[in-house]
Amino acid sequence: MRTALFVAVVLAAQAATPAAVLDPPPATFTGNLPCADCPGIRYHLNLFADHVFFLRMTYQEQSTARRVSTDG
Repeated sequence: MRTALFVAVVLAAQAATPAAVLDPPPATFTGNLPCADCPGIRYHLNLFADHVFFLRMTYQEQSTARRVSTDG
């Protein structure tokens, strides 16, 4: 669910920005979003020209490493 929401937010932001400002894929987006039980989650999204994406989410300051990867 979070993955779909993040991708939707990125695509909405991309649609709201003039196309001349954004480079065509491949493109990379990174940023931190709030987290309920940690200081934040670092998102790293790669968009590829063949309509494939790769999303990595890394939870900040966790006692054990929590990293989630999704591809599509």
